[in-house]
Amino acid sequence: MDLEQLHKLLRDRRDSELEHQKKNSTKEDIGFNAFALMSDLYYRENFHSDMLRAILDINEKHGAGNIYLSIFISLLNKNFEKINSNSRIPIEKYTNKVVVVSEEGKIDITIYGEDKHVIIIENKINNAGDTHNQIPRYVKFQHEKGNEIDAIVYLTLNQYKEPNRSTWIKDDNLDSIIKEKLISIRTFTGDDNDLCSGFIEKCIAVSNNLDALSILRQYLKILKHLTRNMIDHNHLTELMKYLKAHPENQQVVISLKKSVEELPWHILTEIFNHFNKDDKSSPFQQIACWKDSLYYLHNYKSNRYSFNTDIIITDLSELKFDFSVRQPIDFQKEPAEAILKAIGYENQFTWNGARFEYKVPGEFVDFESNGIKFIEGFLKSLKENEEVIEKALSQLSID
Repeated sequence: MDLEQLHKLLRDRRDSELEHQKKNSTKEDIGFNAFALMSDLYYRENFHSDMLRAILDINEKHGAGNIYLSIFISLLNKNFEKINSNSRIPIEKYTNKVVVVSEEGKIDITIYGEDKHVIIIENKINNAGDTHNQIPRYVKFQHEKGNEIDAIVYLTLNQYKEPNRSTWIKDDNLDSIIKEKLISIRTFTGDDNDLCSGFIEKCIAVSNNLDALSILRQYLKILKHLTRNMIDHNHLTELMKYLKAHPENQQVVISLKKSVEELPWHILTEIFNHFNKDDKSSPFQQIACWKDSLYYLHNYKSNRYSFNTDIIITDLSELKFDFSVRQPIDFQKEPAEAILKAIGYENQFTWNGARFEYKVPGEFVDFESNGIKFIEGFLKSLKENEEVIEKALSQLSID
């Protein structure tokens, strides 16, 4: 690998990769989710339009009346403030006589308030492209009906997607309305101005109906799940554009990938090499390796028991040691626990149901040094407390 090229690649991509990692760290398992069980239904545009229409409709059976709609309008007004717009939706026009419909005039969702006030929502959660002259056409449809448009909401998963203006037919009257009333709302960005945090989560917080609460919680997870997938796709698209523009770095990426895949093995091997000499693994009989995938300290004997410590690394995200009894009964909790208490390590390990685990602190570049330091201290404590350990295990044997 050409290190100079590698340094250039890392300089160019550093900020983008770190931002992607930060966003990706909040991924969550959608769990036992009714929407996920409906196959690919939740990927379809109509699904999200139907869901949002039902949540926003003050006459729906969620039992919240106009509370959800009021939260949504507050979100829109916050986004108007964010872009320094003078627009403000008069919430009093959407309190009592409200009608929410789907697909009227091909508009995904239309919210009709009192005195001909209206809110238009164009749903792009499935990342569909715009049709010809789409937004102006919707505005014209409502304008010709004599309605006053309070907001044109462009709702997207994509963090950067905006209406495609290239097909818009110029109309000064419509253009002025669009300029004043159009706002883009992202499904999930992590701040209070997105659909998840600024709307769905706030609806959950005020929900008393158990059915509505369950649906909102599951829908929230679906939206976050879909957004994360979109962020991953956008990130990789950006990376591919970069590599096409810098072909000299394509081979560097391949080489870097292979090197990163081998780093866990390298870290474990360095720990193994450190303890595999000068009896440094004592009081364990040896440090050993099983099929190049598992490194372990083998056969520490005290009283009638034999103990092992496995050294495990997972995708550079975690290095841990587990401490367990192997004889006479595998993975029995009490003997290992007695030793940890005897040497004062009980608070550093946690019981996982079969073994006691210790997670090495720090980033993966620190795993080797931090791991060696911890093992050395642990082994030293075992050797210095032989009599205390023997006594603790003997008492355990009596019980």
